[in-house]
Amino acid sequence: MSKGLAHQGLLAAGLLIASGALVPVLAQESSADAAELEEIVITARLRTEILQEAPISVSALRAEDLERTGVQDLRALTEQFAGLQLDTTGGRAYATPVIRGLSQVSRIDDENNVSMFVDGIYIAGRDGIDSSLLDIERVEVVRGPQSALYGRNSYAGAINYVTRRPSETFGGNVQAILGSDSKIRGQLSLTGPIADGLSYRVGFASDAWKGTYDNETVRGDLRIGGYESTFASGALRFSRSDAFEANLSAYYAKDDLGPSPQVMFVGNCEIAPMNTKALANCGEYPSFDDTTDLSGYDPRAFGVDREILRTALNLTWKFDGFGLTSLTGYNTLDSFSLVDWDRQYPGLPFAVRNTTTGAITSVNLASLLSGGSNKIEELSQELRLQSTDESPLQWIVGASWYDFSNDTPGPAAIDTTPLSANQVALFAGVLPGAFTPIGAVADPRRFGFEFSHSEKLTRTWAAFGALSYTFADSLTARAELRYAEETKELRQLNTIQPPVTATIVSEKTFSFVTPRFTLDYNFGEGKLLYASAAKGVKAGGFNSAAPTPAELPFDPEENWTYEIGAKTDWFNRRLRLNASLFQVKMDGIQITNPSPNAPATFITANAGTGTSEGLELEIAAKATEKLRVTLAYSLADAKFDRARDGSLRSYPS
Repeated sequence: MSKGLAHQGLLAAGLLIASGALVPVLAQESSADAAELEEIVITARLRTEILQEAPISVSALRAEDLERTGVQDLRALTEQFAGLQLDTTGGRAYATPVIRGLSQVSRIDDENNVSMFVDGIYIAGRDGIDSSLLDIERVEVVRGPQSALYGRNSYAGAINYVTRRPSETFGGNVQAILGSDSKIRGQLSLTGPIADGLSYRVGFASDAWKGTYDNETVRGDLRIGGYESTFASGALRFSRSDAFEANLSAYYAKDDLGPSPQVMFVGNCEIAPMNTKALANCGEYPSFDDTTDLSGYDPRAFGVDREILRTALNLTWKFDGFGLTSLTGYNTLDSFSLVDWDRQYPGLPFAVRNTTTGAITSVNLASLLSGGSNKIEELSQELRLQSTDESPLQWIVGASWYDFSNDTPGPAAIDTTPLSANQVALFAGVLPGAFTPIGAVADPRRFGFEFSHSEKLTRTWAAFGALSYTFADSLTARAELRYAEETKELRQLNTIQPPVTATIVSEKTFSFVTPRFTLDYNFGEGKLLYASAAKGVKAGGFNSAAPTPAELPFDPEENWTYEIGAKTDWFNRRLRLNASLFQVKMDGIQITNPSPNAPATFITANAGTGTSEGLELEIAAKATEKLRVTLAYSLADAKFDRARDGSLRSYPS
């Protein structure tokens, strides 16, 4: 969680200001009729409505906005939305979105505080959410809990990607971008008819950046922080009448991501318990452009390789006064990472034993390499029935089912090149007293052993609904509700040497009810006031490294968010002023702390309460027919109330 105040502002009038960075922006209108501010149609509440008439804090960018501002991935997207930030502590492959200061205190599980959807399909985990964008029609960022309609993990908000649908008219788009450090991106998109009522869309792109730092990985030209990506998308649309429509979409990406530019410092301050090695660096940290501090990075530690597949099938039937929607999703992610733990030569001290004399000494090993693998598979199904007429009474009822699996082996390798023939290395803390002989690592993918291997399974079903009524064409009351049951299973395959074949299976079922209540008054002429109260839930899970059975599970994290806001247009829609005030009361925050039974082991537990309060402001003005000026500002004062965060306990206060 963010501690203290978090400010973020955006200004689009020739310059974009976002978190201290200046980025050029083209703010020229593309539409032929540019006398007024444009109306953006969104589907954030599972129905089509005008953004300015939706009583929630939501912002959206259209395809032309994304092209003008050069947004190509989630990192760039955060520069366009005030109140949306991206935590990239673990590098691009482990990006974590943050809304309203509700940052990710625990990184152990696969769940995020902000959920992400592509064409209505939920995207789990962190490994693949920062993939490149291709053929996106619209991006919606919804602030505040959306658990009632979207489900668990829409705890702080949601990001919705809506892809472009095929057109019955032939068309295409070609883009090329060149930049420093061998930045090059090319993109081609085509759309058109196939037969009566059947149309297609395809897109292909390649994106590469060598990286800023001089250190090269085993891939050669790919440096630390660089990447090479190829991706493709395709869609089919079938519709021969207004009564039925089918949309099938798919996205594939192959990413080679260089290691993140991080350095492990030799501590010079505090001494670790039961050890002689200092943990924290109290001296001067190197500057950003001081690449000499990365010179010890092992070039075999290539970073992350991953392949992503996302598919969605959307079937809609329209009847007299209501519609039926079936949404089916299937996603896979296969990633493999290899990092250099010590990030310097001659490496960190390790205990070694002389097999002849039995003496144990400390030797600096050449490199400590660690790898991780994720094989994620998701399958989801949602059925939704909702009203489509213009009556004062509007309703939605639906049910959903979600299945998730993640196979996560945790291999490691110790390059013991400096050791003599009669020495073996001790991987401290893995298996007390066990010495595992591991030679030089010629192929970094061939590890000496796995220090962990687990499989995570999630099965969720839910029923949800929404009911609203408009009184006298101006005052609308709306209630939303979701009931969900989620069963999580952790299978721990102990592969530490000597081999232990027993598999530990842990299972727990969580159930939760998430309501949302909204009251809004429409004054007409583009002026709306609203108030809401909503409950958000982030799923619970398991600590695969827990030293005791009691510490394995942790419960869901919950919050109640209270919000009041106004959306107003002035001067014949040439000036737009939107504002919202919010308060978030959190309970059972999932925090990483050392285990009381094993202080060297960190686990996630429900360890406290917190509060986030703040405001969001959006101003847009049509200065001339060709120039639009926008300003967005977000302030979040997020803090722990009664909580203990021990994740940085070894660092000086």
